[in-house]
Amino acid sequence: MTSPVVLYNDIRCGLDSILRSRLQMQILLSLGEGCKTLSDLRAITGSSSQALVPKIRELETRFIISSKKYEYCLTPLGRLIQEKLTDFTRLLSVLFKHDDFWNSHYLDGIPPEFIKEISDLYDSRIIADTNIEVFQVYSYYLKILEESDNIHWISSILNPHHIQAITSRLAYGIHVEMIVNSEIAEMIKTEPYCSLLGSIDPSSHFKLYLTEERIKIGMIVSDTNLFLGLFKNDMITFDASSHFISVDPDALSWGERLFSYYKDRSSGLCFQKSCNKTIST
Repeated sequence: MTSPVVLYNDIRCGLDSILRSRLQMQILLSLGEGCKTLSDLRAITGSSSQALVPKIRELETRFIISSKKYEYCLTPLGRLIQEKLTDFTRLLSVLFKHDDFWNSHYLDGIPPEFIKEISDLYDSRIIADTNIEVFQVYSYYLKILEESDNIHWISSILNPHHIQAITSRLAYGIHVEMIVNSEIAEMIKTEPYCSLLGSIDPSSHFKLYLTEERIKIGMIVSDTNLFLGLFKNDMITFDASSHFISVDPDALSWGERLFSYYKDRSSGLCFQKSCNKTIST
Protein backbone atom coordinates (compact mmCIF):
# COMPACT_ATOMS: atom_id res chain seq x y z
CA MET A 1 0.00 0.00 0.00
CA THR A 2 1.31 3.43 -0.94
CA SER A 3 2.26 5.57 2.03
CA PRO A 4 0.12 8.70 2.58
CA VAL A 5 3.37 10.67 2.71
CA VAL A 6 4.23 9.53 -0.81
CA LEU A 7 0.72 10.45 -2.00
CA TYR A 8 1.07 13.87 -0.39
CA ASN A 9 4.41 14.46 -2.07
CA ASP A 10 2.80 13.68 -5.43
CA ILE A 11 -0.08 16.17 -5.00
CA ARG A 12 1.51 18.67 -2.62
CA CYS A 13 1.33 21.67 -4.94
CA GLY A 14 -2.37 21.25 -5.67
CA LEU A 15 -3.24 20.45 -2.07
CA ASP A 16 -1.24 23.35 -0.66
CA SER A 17 -2.82 25.77 -3.11
CA ILE A 18 -6.19 25.03 -1.53
CA LEU A 19 -5.32 24.47 2.12
CA ARG A 20 -3.00 27.47 2.32
CA SER A 21 -5.47 29.82 0.68
CA ARG A 22 -8.01 31.28 3.07
CA LEU A 23 -10.15 32.49 0.17
CA GLN A 24 -10.20 29.18 -1.67
CA MET A 25 -11.13 27.34 1.51
CA GLN A 26 -13.91 29.83 2.24
CA ILE A 27 -15.19 29.61 -1.32
CA LEU A 28 -15.31 25.81 -1.27
CA LEU A 29 -16.90 25.57 2.17
CA SER A 30 -19.53 28.19 1.36
CA LEU A 31 -20.44 26.56 -1.96
CA GLY A 32 -21.17 23.39 0.00
CA GLU A 33 -24.26 25.25 1.22
CA GLY A 34 -25.36 26.05 -2.35
CA CYS A 35 -24.41 28.09 -5.39
CA LYS A 36 -23.27 31.66 -4.72
CA THR A 37 -22.92 34.88 -6.70
CA LEU A 38 -19.77 36.96 -6.60
CA SER A 39 -21.65 39.38 -4.35
CA ASP A 40 -22.47 36.51 -1.99
CA LEU A 41 -18.83 35.45 -1.86
CA ARG A 42 -17.71 39.02 -1.16
CA ALA A 43 -20.09 39.17 1.82
CA ILE A 44 -19.03 35.74 3.12
CA THR A 45 -15.28 36.23 2.81
CA GLY A 46 -15.10 39.97 3.45
CA SER A 47 -12.87 40.28 0.40
CA SER A 48 -13.04 42.34 -2.77
CA SER A 49 -13.88 41.08 -6.26
CA GLN A 50 -10.27 41.77 -7.27
CA ALA A 51 -9.05 39.34 -4.61
CA LEU A 52 -11.73 36.70 -5.24
CA VAL A 53 -11.72 36.43 -9.04
CA PRO A 54 -8.17 34.99 -9.40
CA LYS A 55 -8.97 32.35 -6.78
CA ILE A 56 -12.23 31.50 -8.52
CA ARG A 57 -10.44 31.18 -11.86
CA GLU A 58 -7.87 28.82 -10.34
CA LEU A 59 -10.64 26.57 -8.96
CA GLU A 60 -12.37 26.66 -12.34
CA THR A 61 -9.22 25.55 -14.18
CA ARG A 62 -9.04 22.57 -11.82
CA PHE A 63 -12.72 21.77 -12.60
CA ILE A 64 -13.61 22.17 -8.93
CA ILE A 65 -16.20 24.89 -9.49
CA SER A 66 -18.13 26.14 -12.50
CA SER A 67 -20.16 29.26 -13.30
CA LYS A 68 -23.85 29.12 -14.16
CA LYS A 69 -25.99 32.21 -14.76
CA TYR A 70 -23.86 34.57 -12.68
CA GLU A 71 -23.50 31.98 -9.90
CA TYR A 72 -20.62 29.75 -8.91
CA CYS A 73 -21.36 26.10 -8.09
CA LEU A 74 -19.39 23.03 -7.17
CA THR A 75 -18.75 20.44 -9.86
CA PRO A 76 -19.18 16.74 -8.92
CA LEU A 77 -15.42 16.66 -8.32
CA GLY A 78 -15.65 19.84 -6.27
CA ARG A 79 -18.46 18.38 -4.19
CA LEU A 80 -16.25 15.42 -3.24
CA ILE A 81 -13.44 17.75 -2.19
CA GLN A 82 -15.79 20.11 -0.34
CA GLU A 83 -17.39 17.30 1.68
CA LYS A 84 -14.00 16.08 2.88
CA LEU A 85 -12.84 19.61 3.67
CA THR A 86 -16.07 20.32 5.56
CA ASP A 87 -15.66 17.18 7.65
CA PHE A 88 -11.98 17.99 8.28
CA THR A 89 -12.90 21.55 9.31
CA ARG A 90 -15.57 20.29 11.70
CA LEU A 91 -13.16 17.75 13.18
CA LEU A 92 -10.53 20.39 13.89
CA SER A 93 -13.23 22.68 15.28
CA VAL A 94 -14.29 20.00 17.78
CA LEU A 95 -10.72 19.18 18.78
CA PHE A 96 -9.26 22.70 18.91
CA LYS A 97 -12.26 24.38 20.54
CA HIS A 98 -12.31 21.84 23.37
CA ASP A 99 -8.67 20.76 23.48
CA ASP A 100 -8.41 21.06 27.27
CA PHE A 101 -11.40 18.75 27.69
CA TRP A 102 -10.10 16.11 25.26
CA ASN A 103 -6.57 16.23 26.68
CA SER A 104 -7.78 15.62 30.23
CA HIS A 105 -10.26 12.84 29.46
CA TYR A 106 -10.10 9.23 28.34
CA LEU A 107 -11.10 9.51 24.69
CA ASP A 108 -10.65 5.78 24.02
CA GLY A 109 -13.76 5.19 26.12
CA ILE A 110 -15.71 6.03 22.96
CA PRO A 111 -15.82 3.10 20.47
CA PRO A 112 -13.40 3.62 17.54
CA GLU A 113 -16.09 3.89 14.86
CA PHE A 114 -17.65 6.79 16.77
CA ILE A 115 -14.33 8.52 17.35
CA LYS A 116 -14.04 8.58 13.55
CA GLU A 117 -17.36 10.46 13.42
CA ILE A 118 -16.62 12.86 16.27
CA SER A 119 -16.69 15.76 13.82
CA ASP A 120 -20.49 15.48 14.17
CA LEU A 121 -20.06 17.20 17.55
CA TYR A 122 -18.77 20.42 15.94
CA ASP A 123 -21.67 22.49 17.30
CA SER A 124 -21.24 21.61 20.98
CA ARG A 125 -20.05 23.21 24.17
CA ILE A 126 -18.73 22.22 27.58
CA ILE A 127 -20.75 22.76 30.74
CA ALA A 128 -18.82 22.55 34.00
CA ASP A 129 -19.33 23.06 37.71
CA THR A 130 -17.60 26.08 39.22
CA ASN A 131 -16.85 27.31 42.72
CA ILE A 132 -19.90 29.54 42.46
CA GLU A 133 -22.26 27.27 40.52
CA VAL A 134 -21.42 23.85 41.92
CA PHE A 135 -24.45 22.03 40.46
CA GLN A 136 -24.40 23.25 36.85
CA VAL A 137 -24.01 19.78 35.37
CA TYR A 138 -26.68 18.20 37.57
CA SER A 139 -29.06 21.11 36.93
CA TYR A 140 -28.63 20.64 33.20
CA TYR A 141 -29.39 16.93 33.64
CA LEU A 142 -32.65 17.82 35.40
CA LYS A 143 -33.45 20.32 32.65
CA ILE A 144 -33.07 17.60 30.01
CA LEU A 145 -35.44 15.32 31.92
CA GLU A 146 -37.97 18.11 32.36
CA GLU A 147 -38.01 19.01 28.66
CA SER A 148 -37.82 15.54 27.09
CA ASP A 149 -40.34 12.89 26.13
CA ASN A 150 -37.72 10.28 25.25
CA ILE A 151 -34.49 9.50 27.08
CA HIS A 152 -31.75 7.11 25.91
CA TRP A 153 -29.20 6.65 28.66
CA ILE A 154 -25.86 4.82 28.75
CA SER A 155 -24.56 4.57 32.30
CA SER A 156 -21.23 3.37 33.63
CA ILE A 157 -21.75 5.14 36.97
CA LEU A 158 -24.68 5.34 39.35
CA ASN A 159 -26.09 8.00 41.64
CA PRO A 160 -29.34 7.73 43.66
CA HIS A 161 -30.28 11.31 42.76
CA HIS A 162 -30.12 10.51 39.04
CA ILE A 163 -32.33 7.44 39.46
CA GLN A 164 -34.77 9.32 41.66
CA ALA A 165 -35.09 12.09 39.07
CA ILE A 166 -35.80 9.51 36.37
CA THR A 167 -38.44 7.67 38.42
CA SER A 168 -40.18 10.97 39.16
CA ARG A 169 -40.40 11.86 35.48
CA LEU A 170 -41.68 8.40 34.51
CA ALA A 171 -44.90 9.26 36.32
CA TYR A 172 -45.46 11.91 33.62
CA GLY A 173 -45.28 9.36 30.81
CA ILE A 174 -41.79 9.91 29.43
CA HIS A 175 -40.03 7.00 27.72
CA VAL A 176 -36.69 5.92 29.18
CA GLU A 177 -34.26 3.26 27.94
CA MET A 178 -31.16 2.71 30.06
CA ILE A 179 -28.10 0.59 29.26
CA VAL A 180 -25.79 -0.53 32.07
CA ASN A 181 -22.75 -2.76 32.38
CA SER A 182 -22.49 -5.77 34.71
CA GLU A 183 -20.98 -3.72 37.54
CA ILE A 184 -23.92 -1.33 37.57
CA ALA A 185 -26.36 -4.25 37.23
CA GLU A 186 -25.00 -5.61 40.50
CA MET A 187 -25.24 -2.22 42.21
CA ILE A 188 -28.91 -1.79 41.38
CA LYS A 189 -29.74 -4.92 43.35
CA THR A 190 -28.70 -3.02 46.47
CA GLU A 191 -30.28 -0.13 48.35
CA PRO A 192 -31.27 2.55 47.66
CA TYR A 193 -31.42 1.58 43.98
CA CYS A 194 -33.51 -1.51 44.67
CA SER A 195 -36.28 0.50 46.28
CA LEU A 196 -36.12 3.29 43.71
CA LEU A 197 -36.37 0.95 40.73
CA GLY A 198 -38.81 -1.32 42.52
CA SER A 199 -41.18 1.61 42.90
CA ILE A 200 -41.46 2.07 39.14
CA ASP A 201 -44.96 1.32 37.88
CA PRO A 202 -44.79 -1.81 35.66
CA SER A 203 -46.95 -0.01 33.10
CA SER A 204 -44.47 2.88 32.78
CA HIS A 205 -42.25 3.29 29.74
CA PHE A 206 -38.98 2.18 31.31
CA LYS A 207 -36.65 -0.39 29.80
CA LEU A 208 -33.35 -1.54 31.24
CA TYR A 209 -30.60 -3.31 29.31
CA LEU A 210 -27.40 -5.09 30.26
CA THR A 211 -24.37 -5.06 28.00
CA GLU A 212 -21.17 -7.03 28.37
CA GLU A 213 -19.41 -4.36 26.34
CA ARG A 214 -16.89 -2.21 28.13
CA ILE A 215 -18.51 1.15 28.95
CA LYS A 216 -16.29 4.10 29.79
CA ILE A 217 -18.72 6.91 29.11
CA GLY A 218 -21.92 8.35 30.53
CA MET A 219 -24.39 9.65 27.98
CA ILE A 220 -27.95 10.81 27.66
CA VAL A 221 -29.47 11.60 24.30
CA SER A 222 -33.00 12.96 24.29
CA ASP A 223 -35.36 14.54 21.78
CA THR A 224 -33.40 17.77 21.92
CA ASN A 225 -30.13 17.27 23.85
CA LEU A 226 -26.88 15.34 23.90
CA PHE A 227 -25.29 15.07 27.36
CA LEU A 228 -21.92 13.30 27.28
CA GLY A 229 -19.53 12.63 30.15
CA LEU A 230 -16.16 10.88 30.05
CA PHE A 231 -13.71 9.33 32.45
CA LYS A 232 -10.51 11.15 33.28
CA ASN A 233 -7.24 9.90 31.88
CA ASP A 234 -6.68 7.62 34.87
CA MET A 235 -9.58 5.51 33.44
CA ILE A 236 -10.94 5.17 37.00
CA THR A 237 -12.48 8.54 37.84
CA PHE A 238 -15.64 9.58 36.04
CA ASP A 239 -15.71 13.36 35.62
CA ALA A 240 -19.17 14.29 36.87
CA SER A 241 -18.25 17.98 37.02
CA SER A 242 -17.95 18.65 33.26
CA HIS A 243 -19.97 17.38 30.31
CA PHE A 244 -20.15 17.83 26.59
CA ILE A 245 -23.59 19.14 25.56
CA SER A 246 -25.28 19.93 22.27
CA VAL A 247 -28.69 20.55 20.77
CA ASP A 248 -27.43 20.26 17.18
CA PRO A 249 -29.17 17.58 15.03
CA ASP A 250 -25.84 16.10 13.89
CA ALA A 251 -24.74 15.65 17.50
CA LEU A 252 -28.09 14.11 18.46
CA SER A 253 -27.82 11.69 15.54
CA TRP A 254 -24.29 10.75 16.66
CA GLY A 255 -25.60 10.08 20.17
CA GLU A 256 -28.50 7.97 18.89
CA ARG A 257 -26.14 5.86 16.78
CA LEU A 258 -23.88 5.35 19.79
CA PHE A 259 -26.86 4.31 21.91
CA SER A 260 -27.96 1.84 19.20
CA TYR A 261 -24.42 0.43 19.08
CA TYR A 262 -24.62 -0.57 22.75
CA LYS A 263 -28.29 -1.57 22.60
CA ASP A 264 -27.55 -3.99 19.76
CA ARG A 265 -25.01 -5.61 22.10
CA SER A 266 -27.34 -5.76 25.09
CA SER A 267 -30.06 -7.94 26.56
CA GLY A 268 -33.08 -6.77 28.49
CA LEU A 269 -33.23 -6.83 32.29
CA CYS A 270 -36.54 -7.40 34.09
CA PHE A 271 -36.70 -6.25 37.70
CA GLN A 272 -38.80 -8.00 40.28
CA LYS A 273 -40.17 -5.67 42.93
CA SER A 274 -38.49 -7.76 45.58
CA CYS A 275 -35.15 -6.79 43.97
CA ASN A 276 -33.73 -10.15 44.94
CA LYS A 277 -32.44 -10.71 41.45
CA THR A 278 -32.45 -9.44 37.91
CA ILE A 279 -33.51 -11.67 35.07
CA SER A 280 -31.86 -11.40 31.67
CA THR A 281 -34.31 -11.56 28.78
